[in-house]
Amino acid sequence: MDKLYKSHFLSQLKARMPLERPEFQLRKVPKDHAHRWLFSSSLLYVQALPSGRCVWLDWAPGEGVEREFFAFLGWSCKVDQLPVNQPGDHRVHFIREPTAGFASGILNLQAVEGRNAIGGFTIATPWDELYALSPRAPDVVRKAVMAKAYAAHLALPEVERVDAVRSALDGAFSSLGKVLPGFVLALENIPGLDA
Repeated sequence: MDKLYKSHFLSQLKARMPLERPEFQLRKVPKDHAHRWLFSSSLLYVQALPSGRCVWLDWAPGEGVEREFFAFLGWSCKVDQLPVNQPGDHRVHFIREPTAGFASGILNLQAVEGRNAIGGFTIATPWDELYALSPRAPDVVRKAVMAKAYAAHLALPEVERVDAVRSALDGAFSSLGKVLPGFVLALENIPGLDA
């Protein structure tokens, strides 16, 4: 994630999770865990249900200079079992909630919502105007928009970057609020789910 936004994303997320989703607890993956690498660049939260089954929420910043982050909902049979998809099992691409036959798994939050095109939650920046420009736009127009976006980028105060991150998180928490009750219910209703 863009270094100008990453610290704001992490601080805003850590501040909001206890307020918006207090049932989830931050979970550190042990250094010797075989699947630690899957969660090394993200913040992983877990909610243990009364049945002992667990719902996981994984927040991952976008790679490189991207100004986006991803939210994933997962499940497992117990708290010491991470929400990992079975390698090579392509059935996971066709499900939208915990399902019999999967002891654990993790899905993009937007896939759980049922969106056809899934991806990350984008943080608005002055560069968006350039990205929205048609590839067929004349060079003179492209250069003018690029210069304007660069100037706006340099002049952008930190408070506006924080507001942009906060706005993107609003969208993610809204999506989460819509799908989480059904996700939990589906997990609790799977008969005989074992590790």
